[in-house]
Amino acid sequence: GYKILIADGGDDEALQNHLESYKNYPNLNYDYIKYPFDKSLTDFYKKFCDIADKVKTPYIMYADNDDFIILDYIDDWIVFLDNNQDFVSCGGDSAILSVYSKDNKIVHECFGNNISIRHNKTRLLSIEGSTGVERACDFLKNGDLDKTWFIWYDILRTESVKITHKYLNIYEFKDVVSWEIYKDLSLLMIGKSKKFDSLAYIRQEGASEASALFDKE
Repeated sequence: GYKILIADGGDDEALQNHLESYKNYPNLNYDYIKYPFDKSLTDFYKKFCDIADKVKTPYIMYADNDDFIILDYIDDWIVFLDNNQDFVSCGGDSAILSVYSKDNKIVHECFGNNISIRHNKTRLLSIEGSTGVERACDFLKNGDLDKTWFIWYDILRTESVKITHKYLNIYEFKDVVSWEIYKDLSLLMIGKSKKFDSLAYIRQEGASEASALFDKE
């Protein structure tokens, strides 16, 4: 199985108690780490860098609290990265989960009885230029495509991720969108990005509100 690290910056004591009781999930290999409440971006950035420092495996795959990971092809993508050292990331396609209220409005919760999952198949863009600048330019030209933006939801080389955090430990981004763009660009300066058509994960629409407010701008 895969090692799971849970970085909890929330304030739900019931959830904390539940996850700290490892007997609740005897078949999962996970560590639960409680962090101070994410009351600011500074707290969030510190948590984000610290949890990555705890990773001992050669690869990282991020997941938000409202994501569902599709495990079918992860081993294949790890083999691809093992055999292609010039690639810093490898991943697949995504689908969108929506949770609706009884009056058919999207609710900002991670649970509900009325749901839909849609998979909008679009052109997936691998970024394989020979230089970091070329790859960064390719990203910026196509960064408004959903499947390009979320490179950092792919399987990433742990060593490369830790390199990108050296900048984050010095300079704080004032909003999470510019930070996400930096994450993608900094990884592409290190190596190439490979995208496959296979479904990799399902993201929930509307549950993570912070970045959604900034996306259009």
